[in-house]
Amino acid sequence: TPVMNQNNGNVSFKLRHTLTKINVYVKSNDDTEEKSVTFFSITGIKSGILTYYTPTTDSDKGWLWAFPSPDKKETFTADITNFPVPNTIAEEKKLLATFFLLPAGKGSQFSITYQYAAKDGNNNAITQAICIENQSLPSTDTWNPGASVSYTIGISRKTISVMSENDIASWEGGTDSETVNGTEEKQITN
Repeated sequence: TPVMNQNNGNVSFKLRHTLTKINVYVKSNDDTEEKSVTFFSITGIKSGILTYYTPTTDSDKGWLWAFPSPDKKETFTADITNFPVPNTIAEEKKLLATFFLLPAGKGSQFSITYQYAAKDGNNNAITQAICIENQSLPSTDTWNPGASVSYTIGISRKTISVMSENDIASWEGGTDSETVNGTEEKQITN
């Protein structure tokens, strides 16, 4: 039915997210006080082509990603300079950053710099900085359109661990469609 000759009725929209939401959390893997993250970045695919088409079924999203240059990566840096890490193992993880990236995680890596308070050989207080670069992320095959993927980075004095959360979830919000009612306003001409 043509819609150009209509001026009222219902319009049904199906809105879906095409990117992957990446949540990065930090937690303490030891009981070291005064730890903080001073830098965090993640690499993801640089570009893709999103093609829209008319869906043929209700489950068809009506779009498709293509990645002609999957080896071209871009680095995305979190806007943090001194993010406090929990002091003890018992404390809950804290959200460090959220990224919205193209849904092609293969080859994605992260870099992190963190610091902690320590004592030198003369028992003077010093700040020890640790820089770890170009580390692989687990479970990048779950970077699907509309998915929310979470990673927890456990930080201790000299090492880190990275865990992917098991509950990969959609961030679609559970709304499959939205109905918008509208009427065309008449224009008055003199």
